[in-house]
Amino acid sequence: MNTLLYRWLGVLRCPQCRGHFEITTGPRLQALRCLECFTEYAVAEGTPRLVISSRIQAVEQFCEKYDALRLREGWASDIPEFYLHLPFCDLSGRHLREWQMRAQSFRLAQNWLAQEFGNRRLRVLDAGAGSGWMSRCLAESHEVVAIDVNAGPHGLAALSSEQRHFMAVQAELDRLPFASNSFDVVIANASLHYTQRLEQFFAQIERVLRPGGKLIVMDSPTYPTREAAQAAHERSRAYYAQMGVSELAENYGSLPEALFAEQKGFRFTRVRRDFANAAFVKKWLREKFGQPAAARFPVWIGERLCRSEEKWQPGRQRAGALLIYQGKLLTYHVQGETKHYWRIPGGGIEPDESPEQAARRELQEELGVEVSLQRLFGPYWRPHAKGEWYFLGETASEKLPAENASGFEHACTVQWLPLEKLAEFDIRPPALKWELVEYFNA
Repeated sequence: MNTLLYRWLGVLRCPQCRGHFEITTGPRLQALRCLECFTEYAVAEGTPRLVISSRIQAVEQFCEKYDALRLREGWASDIPEFYLHLPFCDLSGRHLREWQMRAQSFRLAQNWLAQEFGNRRLRVLDAGAGSGWMSRCLAESHEVVAIDVNAGPHGLAALSSEQRHFMAVQAELDRLPFASNSFDVVIANASLHYTQRLEQFFAQIERVLRPGGKLIVMDSPTYPTREAAQAAHERSRAYYAQMGVSELAENYGSLPEALFAEQKGFRFTRVRRDFANAAFVKKWLREKFGQPAAARFPVWIGERLCRSEEKWQPGRQRAGALLIYQGKLLTYHVQGETKHYWRIPGGGIEPDESPEQAARRELQEELGVEVSLQRLFGPYWRPHAKGEWYFLGETASEKLPAENASGFEHACTVQWLPLEKLAEFDIRPPALKWELVEYFNA
């Protein structure tokens, strides 16, 4: 698991100040130290424990009582290899039908990812991963991080480090310890209704998703009205009180359907109304005859909308060249009064000039180098503007500019960015950045 920790180190952030981490090691201890606030967080069995100190006691008490309840209910088990067979086989035999429906939901999400993204290897965050069974399945095709507040034997430690091929992180969903724009897809599988601060959760997911990234919400109970959701929450309170753990109700909520239409940072589409159409119709008919509204289990897919600061201003067509040397990408670091970002050498396309001709001319004018062009990235289309083309280029290495040399453009310097860390930088346009991340990771 140390390999995974080093691989994801550039994405992990301090939950208090979002500072970068360094790995510290001792004779018997491994930890992450924040380079900004100098707080240290333990790493146990390859799992960073990224819960802020003021919340550790409350989290431990919750997990202890929650595990005990789930064992009584049959959702957790001490049977060897119980978690390794989920969701397709319930070795305890206590929730066979329910796990069959969970497997059905997982297949739906898996098929949707294949249809939407093809064979692309995505960065996926499993938000509220529980025992990590879905992360284990997804890790066969994608790079996966499983996050949950429970790092115990019925949480993230349910699978041994040898059985996990995904990164496990203990943290709370409303305080995600990741860099912005880190993931292509976030999946909240049977976890959204355990979030105390829903607006904070959506804000955090919007932050860690790349522009255009997808949030999949499934297997959380939703209700047609706020009144029905509140009534369901009161029934849950009564159940927890009956089981002797009334305090757990504070971490459980019921979701009104309108919640998804209210999210300004996402455009949600419902791809399933319930586990089956017949079940949905039966619930609807019972409600028509005066029975309390029953929970639906839809699948929602939200597209993370582009924020205003991520949109380029209108302008003419542009072309540029991507120059790689010793595992690094040549960029211009542009430092503004309020923000800074990185862009690729290049410039506007003149009338009657092809994108290839413009890229060669611009590199000659800006850097004094002649480039041969290879693979095309793009074109990328901005709102109310023309396209942009970028080409993978080659040139003589002795003519390449040095780090921090003055750039051709105003208020910028040359910076060589490591290919394995491109996701950490605000490279413009964002669509090009993420295509480069995928290309060089592959």
